[in-house]
Amino acid sequence: MSEDSYHDDPIEEPRGRSPRTLFITSGAFILGALLLFQGTFASNISINSGSRIEFGQGISQLVVCSGPTSLTLTPKSSFSNASNGGGTHYFTSVTVSNIPSSCNGVDFTINAYGNSGSTPLALFNTSRTNVVVYNDDGVFKSGTGSTGTSITSGSGTFTVAFSNPVAASSSVFKITMQTGAHISFCSVNEQCTWAPRTEAGSRNWIAFAMSGDGTTQTAGDNGGNLYSSYDSGNTWIARTSSGTGLWRAIVSSADGTRVAAVAEYGYVLTSSNSGVTWTEQTGSGSRRWLSIASSSDGTRLAGVTYGGYIYTSADSGVTWIERTDAGDRLWYAITSSSDGTRLVAAANGYIYTSSDSGSTWTEQASAGSRNWFSVTSNSDGSRLAASQLGGYIFTSVDFGNTWTEQTSSGNRSWRAIVTNSNGTRLVALSAIGYIYTSTDFGKTWVEQTSAGSRAWVSLAMNSDGTRFVAGDYSGYIYTAD
Repeated sequence: MSEDSYHDDPIEEPRGRSPRTLFITSGAFILGALLLFQGTFASNISINSGSRIEFGQGISQLVVCSGPTSLTLTPKSSFSNASNGGGTHYFTSVTVSNIPSSCNGVDFTINAYGNSGSTPLALFNTSRTNVVVYNDDGVFKSGTGSTGTSITSGSGTFTVAFSNPVAASSSVFKITMQTGAHISFCSVNEQCTWAPRTEAGSRNWIAFAMSGDGTTQTAGDNGGNLYSSYDSGNTWIARTSSGTGLWRAIVSSADGTRVAAVAEYGYVLTSSNSGVTWTEQTGSGSRRWLSIASSSDGTRLAGVTYGGYIYTSADSGVTWIERTDAGDRLWYAITSSSDGTRLVAAANGYIYTSSDSGSTWTEQASAGSRNWFSVTSNSDGSRLAASQLGGYIFTSVDFGNTWTEQTSSGNRSWRAIVTNSNGTRLVALSAIGYIYTSTDFGKTWVEQTSAGSRAWVSLAMNSDGTRFVAGDYSGYIYTAD
């Protein structure tokens, strides 16, 4: 998925349904905005350069949201005994105080770093690196991805403690605290509230797409019509102008006006009015299409065929080029960067990448030869995730050159996977089971039990990862905010 292009990956019918900013280090003190947040603000000062952090010592500094008021950050450590008489001092909590009301509504994100390198240290829950605290109008709460921390909220102050601390205090040389606009990811305990949208009926929902803000959505009923929603999936309209088809994938431009859909044994269909009317693009050829990807403006499209080639279009689907460089394969999925230059395609075999809009392709053997079924991309194409039918989810942070097997995802029959624009959040579907979410790009996962165990087939997510839509095969559309 690109920053502004959101789509699901192709699905075959299930064969059955079961059942900031303070920067102390060697010490610097920085305020800014987390990568997730729009806008960057910074104020820097050097303190005790070259020395390790002094736990229990408060350090004050002006930050962006505080105006003339200095905040104070105090890291703390505790000693943990060991059975053999040893033990370790761990970084266990941080107190931030003197917070003015001008900081209401922001997220504070705390990270710690070692003596070298730019990778944050794991602080709690084995691998969690981001400690997020939400200032809800003066009441401080655990933020996105902070399950495993506890918050003590006071007037203008909070202490966040780690239930299972991971970082030894001797390894902590730098702490950063970033502030930015609050972004939620479902609820504090990371369980989303999924609602069935019964108005559209119980159907074989198999393909979804949504605009960058998530308000305009398109759904495909396998063997039926395409459907449109303009209120974030609350209500749906059947679009008979699409005709009926074995819909496999849908993709949308950032503004939701340009939509493209593919079906098996048919042509690529496009719409330039948010799905109200559809045009059959005969130049695509009638093929066994399984997936389609789009640039953020909807002009560059790329599709894959099962037992055929990859095809690309640079004019919104009117004309197509057959790309034989990657070979004739059992292609299942394709995804695109927001500008349409970086493409990733997955087959029953290897994952392939292109950095020239599909002209040439590279086989990426690092992930191995597997039954790849879905692949997703962030906006610039650097962060990728792929799922397989029967196995683990794999992620890449270097444009697909190397891949990491995320065993915490579990060995499941993964159908579809999507990411938000900056590649921090993932949502994935188990074919017969639950929906799973991750806020650390696949390192840890939360089973979304509120959605139920169903024959999940496809899903879509908006740009910032706050709205979702998923389809139950022979059931309802489900949405979550």
